[in-house]
Amino acid sequence: MTDTIIFIYNAKSGLFAGLSDIVTKIIAPSQYECNLCKITYGPLSMKEEWAPFLATLPQEKVFLHKDELISQYGALNNYALPAIFLKHDNKFSLLVSKDQLNTLKSVIELKDVLKSALTST
Repeated sequence: MTDTIIFIYNAKSGLFAGLSDIVTKIIAPSQYECNLCKITYGPLSMKEEWAPFLATLPQEKVFLHKDELISQYGALNNYALPAIFLKHDNKFSLLVSKDQLNTLKSVIELKDVLKSALTST
């Protein structure tokens, strides 16, 4: 069974939520509540340096918004978001917590933290 990295954004899914996120990122970026989103996405799309890094990881990847979490991974509902988890043999381990994500400022820092977390699991 392949391991899965689960990225959970502290943002809602859907068109209206997406448009609201774009406006907030442009007009009031300091008020945006999802540092995982802020680090990996610009106002309109994934940052150029993030996608090639993800492609190097052998694990499957799942990307969820907070309102999609309960229906897919209810066991993770009590964690503060954003967060990154590893699913291995139907067990979840926290790779990068909200507190860790909130200290990061760049894709480079996130890549380093994620690589380190994956190495230690």
